[in-house]
Parts: sequence; structure tokens; C-alpha cells
Amino acid sequence: MSHRYCGRDFTDHEITEIRRLIAEDPSRTRADLSRLTCRALKWYKADGGLKEMSCRVAMLRMHSDALIELPPPRCQRPQSRIRFTPATEPAPPIQLPVHALPPLQFQPVTQRTDSRLWNEYIHRYHYLALTLRETAPPLLTKTDPPKRDRIVTG
Repeated sequence: MSHRYCGRDFTDHEITEIRRLIAEDPSRTRADLSRLTCRALKWYKADGGLKEMSCRVAMLRMHSDALIELPPPRCQRPQSRIRFTPATEPAPPIQLPVHALPPLQFQPVTQRTDSRLWNEYIHRYHYLALTLRETAPPLLTKTDPPKRDRIVTG
């Protein structure tokens, strides 16, 4: 039987190998285990590097599915330092037909202030960051009021 995680099928033998790596040295960190697992399973990226992040995600999912028992994390995740500002407050809905809207302008995020704004929008409205909101308005910036024709992309 195989188990599919992160686009890869893991055989029962490979799951047993991961369990062996975990049991071999209880002081190993999750990062150490993902590197060892990549090498043991010959899981590499196209450039030859280890697929560490995919492996970590796969191992976390295996842990959630009770296939393996990972050691506890060493550190707590840092708390977000993003503060919501009026710049990302929800704007009133735009009640115009598409042909009446100005053309979209895509602006690369190159400045630190743009990056902070992008992160604030993502933290406030992205579905993975949402905790209390059910819907999110479009990612529109207000650079020169009342412009709403620029989308910040990251």
C-alpha cells in the first residue's frame, strides 16, 4: 500500500524507513529528519538539492495521519507583527460594469513599503490567514485617493 503526500507516493517500506530514522536518534530536529529522509529516499529537486520543504510538509501530514510520530517542535512559531492600517480597510463595493472600470495596472513589489502593504493585505484577506472573515474584497491599493485601479502583486 502507498500513501500520497506532496505529489509523491510513499510505500510502506519508506514509511518504515522514516520511522527508523526518527527512532534512531530522538534528539534529531524535524529539519534534520527531513534532510535525512530526503537522502534516504533519494528525494531531490531538479537542481539536485534536497526537497526539504516538501518533505517537511509530507512528514507533518504523515504525523497528522498517525503514520509516524515526529518529535515535538523545538521552537514556537513567531507571532505575526503585522498591524492593520487604514490603507487595507475594506472599501465600498464597486458597483460598475466591467467595461466602465479603468484598465488594471500591475505593479511589482520592489519597495519595502509596498512589501509591507502586500503582506498586510495577505494577512488581512488571504483565505489561509482569515480567522473571522468569510469573504475578502479584491486586493486593490489606494495610492492616490480615490484611485482603485492598481493591484499589488507579490
